[in-house]
Amino acid sequence: WPKQGKVRVLDPAVGDGALLEALLKKLPEAIYKRVEVFGYDTDEFALAIASARLKKKFPDLALYLEQKDFLDHVLSL
Repeated sequence: WPKQGKVRVLDPAVGDGALLEALLKKLPEAIYKRVEVFGYDTDEFALAIASARLKKKFPDLALYLEQKDFLDHVLSL
């Protein structure tokens, strides 16, 4: 892991957040305050579940979830 700066995680299809949760559990707790998670999904209900799940397990996490199609978002830049 980088010794300084932000550690950014991108999930282009968050779903219910299970994959992100598993990944975050593997990170050293010492870097949690430097982690920023960016996630996209088109399913509003799944994003609500993911948000609740991740905020419960990692309350200090910088979490940015958007209801968008990731490919549409990237292609519009």
